[in-house]
Amino acid sequence: MPYDTKAKSQGRSLSRVEMMGFPNLAFAGGRDTVIHNILSVIAHLAMNPSDLEFLSKDPKRIVDAAEEYSRVFMPHTHIGRVCPVKTNVHRFPVEADARVSLG
Repeated sequence: MPYDTKAKSQGRSLSRVEMMGFPNLAFAGGRDTVIHNILSVIAHLAMNPSDLEFLSKDPKRIVDAAEEYSRVFMPHTHIGRVCPVKTNVHRFPVEADARVSLG
């Protein structure tokens, strides 16, 4: 059965196997990233009970902590953050609300 697709690689239409490979790869990569992130947070909190206690004292802290944990434990090389105030980061000026990435 022919598939009507506009997906091409190097000028030729992708085969059904190739088309299915892309979402499978994206799903597997996403799954592995989520598993890595969650297990890293659990390990960190298990080894640093004072951090868990700090978070449990004010559940509103969890949102910021989740963002920081994702930034620190994510296997990507650059995860930017928005700097809330004008400052210098490693001697580089950063404007308020500007995105900064260390890596």
